[in-house]
Amino acid sequence: MQNKNKNAGKQLPIAILIIGVLSLGIFLVLLPIKSLPNLVCFALSLAFFLIGSGLYAYLTRDTSSDAEAKFGRSLGQIMLEIVIKMHLPMVICDTGGKIIWRNRAFGEATESIGSVMGVGLDTISSISLEELSEENGCDVEVCDRCYRADAFAFKTDEKNYWFIVFSDRTEYNRLTEMVENERSVIAYILIDNLDELSRHVQDFGSEVNDIAGILRDFAASLDGVLREYDRNKYLLITNRAGLNRCIADNFSILDKVREVRIGDMGLPFTISVGIADTGVTLRDREAGAREALGMALARGGDQVVYKTDDGLSFYGGNTRPVQKRSSVAAKVRSCELVAHISRASNVIIMGHGGADQDCFGASVGIARLAMFCFIKPYIVVDKSDPNTQSFLAKFKNIPEYADVFVTADDAQDLVTGETLLVIVDVNNVDHMLSPGLALSVGDALIIDHHRKTDPHKRREWLAEYIEPSASSASELVAEMLEQSISEGMLLREEADALLGGILLDTKQFTKSTGTRTLNAAIFLRSAGASVYESACELKSDFGEFRKQSKILSDLVIYRSRFAIAKDEDEGAPIDRIAAAKAAESLLSIKGVDASFALIRIGGETHISARSNASVSVQLILEKMGGGGHFDSAGAKSHDPMLAVLEQLKAAIDEYLEENGASN
Repeated sequence: MQNKNKNAGKQLPIAILIIGVLSLGIFLVLLPIKSLPNLVCFALSLAFFLIGSGLYAYLTRDTSSDAEAKFGRSLGQIMLEIVIKMHLPMVICDTGGKIIWRNRAFGEATESIGSVMGVGLDTISSISLEELSEENGCDVEVCDRCYRADAFAFKTDEKNYWFIVFSDRTEYNRLTEMVENERSVIAYILIDNLDELSRHVQDFGSEVNDIAGILRDFAASLDGVLREYDRNKYLLITNRAGLNRCIADNFSILDKVREVRIGDMGLPFTISVGIADTGVTLRDREAGAREALGMALARGGDQVVYKTDDGLSFYGGNTRPVQKRSSVAAKVRSCELVAHISRASNVIIMGHGGADQDCFGASVGIARLAMFCFIKPYIVVDKSDPNTQSFLAKFKNIPEYADVFVTADDAQDLVTGETLLVIVDVNNVDHMLSPGLALSVGDALIIDHHRKTDPHKRREWLAEYIEPSASSASELVAEMLEQSISEGMLLREEADALLGGILLDTKQFTKSTGTRTLNAAIFLRSAGASVYESACELKSDFGEFRKQSKILSDLVIYRSRFAIAKDEDEGAPIDRIAAAKAAESLLSIKGVDASFALIRIGGETHISARSNASVSVQLILEKMGGGGHFDSAGAKSHDPMLAVLEQLKAAIDEYLEENGASN
């Protein structure tokens, strides 16, 4: 028995050596596998060594105390040698970060700063001791190199320590950044106001050539490729590094193009750009760029829309959109709309919450078009809204409208597989009267004049007739009716409602009024609309006038250009009209370029904003989740009034900073 133990004792170091060599071999085999971190490779090989050694010792059953002590010393010495010679930097520090041991690799990594023994680890690296965790590693910087730090806690002599292993990721990060910077980016560029400019200037070929030169220089500065694939339409292929430079200078290409002017009036050129680096393939990015360009045009042009996996970002949009529609375009749209309506079993029409005259007018206009196609229409309304009740009173004696107006709950019961939903005067699902209804109907389309926003809730639309250059949704619907229905079919009440919508949004033809607006008004006038009757609908009653006065009584001028009025008392839904009129009246103050009226309704803070041609309130309120027109916008928030007021001031400051304004 003594000889057996003696032989086993002699064989033990040899066995440990063999197992150690095998463990090292396993480590070297696993190390090139990119999916396994270095620390995992080391842990697997170490586990093999310990398990193999222990199993061998158990099988040999060496009961000699001298052999056991010798085995322990040998194992400890081997482990210490391995850790010291490992190419991975390792340290042991106490919970305060003081380094009490480091291996040779860590000493070489910190050679430039000398000895680190006794030094606080957080003083020579970017590591945060509070964020150390055994579950998750962290990225740190040591002596200008990047590492992945994995920490393991242990306890000895009643003290807690950290054993930290550093994996050098400097080269990996450099290569990752290089690959990311070379990632392909697709952009579509369109000169978007040539048709409008051609009405004022006959020959502007040289200016178009100047624009082409600016775009070529722009592409060259990005190390990109520019190709004109159609008349004044361009495809740009560049990389992410070039895109980052564009973002850094806020896409100054928009300003460079706008500096090119033609004619005696000095009319500027503008471009719309859609950019995407989303998706895996070039095909995905090309589709994303087309979608982004469509969004840029739907928002009025003269801007860049950048699509990523996280959503859309907007740049520019600081000029008021010009009317570039034609009767031909209206005819095409009306034919498409008639075709969609004719294939439906019924048509449900819905606008935004807190409907106004423009929303009502556009709704009854679409209802008339559905009746013309012999399809039953239904208009979704909030019958508890006093403003809605006043409007419904004008149609209660018309037999054709006896059962047309329904609530959102009733409309849900009317939905079939062949129902067509027509959304008017709004394009953001969150702002619609019934978002649930908007998302549940299979076939739905939009007719709107507000700049398109990127909503939280999304869906695919059958068609989007969005034209920010139009004065109102009623104007767009009136154009379609003029191209579709027979003469004499439009009722006088319907014509009054449509004209009232135009009068409301143009402030009785004093703003946002173009030739198409006047043509639509002439058509409605020929159908029996009365300007006087329509204008009377816009007058304020005593309660509305008093609310408007109360809002205006709490007024401040911010940064010398922005008038902000508010009423902190809880109000009713109809007070939104008073807020809009209050904001409009504030523009009459000398020196005020934009105005905001804040009110409380249903536990929410509502903002109505108006501006002249020098400020885009749409861009300001988009920063708060709202939107609208260049000179007319709105937003709402669940936050208290004072919090929203501070958010509004911050949005104004950000807008001024982005557009280079000093006051």
